[in-house]
Amino acid sequence: MLGYLQVRPGPTSELLDWLHSDLVTYAEREGFALADVFVERADSGRAALSGLVEALKHQEIGAVVVPALEHLSGFPGGRQALRLLIERDTGARVHVVYPNGSG
Repeated sequence: MLGYLQVRPGPTSELLDWLHSDLVTYAEREGFALADVFVERADSGRAALSGLVEALKHQEIGAVVVPALEHLSGFPGGRQALRLLIERDTGARVHVVYPNGSG
């Protein structure tokens, strides 16, 4: 399983550690090992998301975990569109730690 986070400017290392810990806990609870976490910074465009998709296409990894769908996009329609794009183009299932957006 791979993880993906999108963070706004100025996140503390404590916040990143907390989010990473949530991804690890979720992966372990669901029977996965978290191999890597792609972190998207506000100033990086979509480099981490592109890297995630490429990794999923070229490795035998069938799952992605995000804290909440808001990490995929700030727009509700974009969230579902990116989730479907990842699942369709890579065959990996997107798991959400906090489906109601609390993460």
